[in-house]
Amino acid sequence: MRSENINSGNTIQENIPTEILCYTSCLPEGSTKQISFMELLLNENWANGQIICSEEVYSHVGNRNQLITAKQNYEFLLRAALQYPIKAIGSPSAASYSSFQSVSTDDSWNSYLTDCYIAGKYQKELAAAGYFHPVIKNLLETALQFPKPENAVSFLEKMLSYSSEFYTIDDDIQPILLLKSSEACYNVMSLFIDELAKALRLCRQRIEVFDVTKDSLSLEQFTQRRFKAIIGIQTSLINSFTGRKYLIVLDHPINMYGHFTCSSKDCYLLAHDRNYLSFARRYFRDFKDYFYFPPAGTPLDDVSHTSLASTIPKQYGITFMGTYHNYRQALAAIYSYPRSYRLFAARFLHSMRRNPDFPAEKAFVEVLDALCLTLSDNEFLNMFAAMKPVTDCIIAYFREKIIRTLLDAEIEIHVYGDSWEAAPFSNHKCLVHHPALPMDESLEAIQKSKISLNIMSWHKDGLTERILNPMLCQTVVLSDKSTRLEEEFVDGEDIVLFDLARTECLPEIVRHLLSDENYLGHLARNGYRKAVEKHRWCHRAQLLLDFMSIYRKESTVRDGSI
Repeated sequence: MRSENINSGNTIQENIPTEILCYTSCLPEGSTKQISFMELLLNENWANGQIICSEEVYSHVGNRNQLITAKQNYEFLLRAALQYPIKAIGSPSAASYSSFQSVSTDDSWNSYLTDCYIAGKYQKELAAAGYFHPVIKNLLETALQFPKPENAVSFLEKMLSYSSEFYTIDDDIQPILLLKSSEACYNVMSLFIDELAKALRLCRQRIEVFDVTKDSLSLEQFTQRRFKAIIGIQTSLINSFTGRKYLIVLDHPINMYGHFTCSSKDCYLLAHDRNYLSFARRYFRDFKDYFYFPPAGTPLDDVSHTSLASTIPKQYGITFMGTYHNYRQALAAIYSYPRSYRLFAARFLHSMRRNPDFPAEKAFVEVLDALCLTLSDNEFLNMFAAMKPVTDCIIAYFREKIIRTLLDAEIEIHVYGDSWEAAPFSNHKCLVHHPALPMDESLEAIQKSKISLNIMSWHKDGLTERILNPMLCQTVVLSDKSTRLEEEFVDGEDIVLFDLARTECLPEIVRHLLSDENYLGHLARNGYRKAVEKHRWCHRAQLLLDFMSIYRKESTVRDGSI
């Protein structure tokens, strides 16, 4: 069990009891005393020394409140004292420790703000013990010491009445709610939620997960509560909540057009492709802000809880984990359009095929310009959404073209799932079929491979787990280009990139890779190193907390703001 000195930030490994230890100069050296919640509430000096507690405490009570700028240890310890025993231990050196707090130009003012918040939060406990009126009297007397006592009194009143200002502060110590609402994509989104929850807990956040498909609790039992944040992946369920919401999208935003139109202004949009964020800023302006947030990679050991990642030998040459989609079916849908739409769709499809490095919206605008068409924002969105079969078609077309090119060059490819039975080349001698796999087994299959082929679903400035998972499995990634990939990795050093406009070069690239085991090892090690250093779920959890901290600063009460 891990323990930590909260004030110094140093971590040590030792077995400690579930109680919280407070080293204090308030007791003779070596003596001990159990401190009750009320004793702590009435005497903050118990929290002024070194505090040691297990990681379990953080998972139940959360970390320090970042929206108070003084006495953060004291406020944290009060929450902990409601669930865990507190033991004070006399130590002369404890006086050298001070309560963790932000640097402030006016400590007395910030201490007063914290005292008001604590008085408001625990006013029922104070009243039950007969201390409410003396505490409030003391705070009112303290208010007179400030240049603007009316502001101090006003803040106290807001804390006691549980106004919006109170909840702005209090929400920072509430749980983060993660929504699990889909079993689609081979359970990938559920895995993302599970991994993000685990990583956020390691960041000392209180976490709750609501699985709409399995949870016995009703949605209303969650929507009526307050949370530090609500996080969902491509789910309209997030619209049922009030509070700070973070919606993660894994596809082009146009695919959630209907959900976005009713988005509330307290929702943030997170996407793994910067083109998607630019598109959303232009056409979906109701979001509070927009953040680049790619999925992380998941090491095999994290999912299987074994050491398989370091022991599985490389048995396969090249593996492709994607599914097969017949672009001819998308063409049939396009042919069913009214004539004017059908002609536009044909031009749009031609533009994307001719310019495979264009984001879909850029190719769409190119066709509008060529036809001298001017659309309002709503008309643009409606027509672009109606053209989804075109983007589906071009994605499937290039996927089939790439696989067929490799097969025709007598390069063996391992594929997974029944969808490949419908491919026109399903009986090709070099196409090796495997059953569909859950995430943990798919990572094991990737680990068995020397090369993991990735074909972007038209993410022209994005990064996905299809890149990072193989890297964490120490498998070489071969992918079509994206601007973000070219910035994040070095082609030929960490990853191997190819151009969709030159797929005929792929066989030579693959043969060269498979013929040089030393070079494959060099690529795999470099990719693994970068993924480990920057692209695990612990990094994404911290990135998400950084997003939240940006708006904490806006909410923090400062002198003169009340």
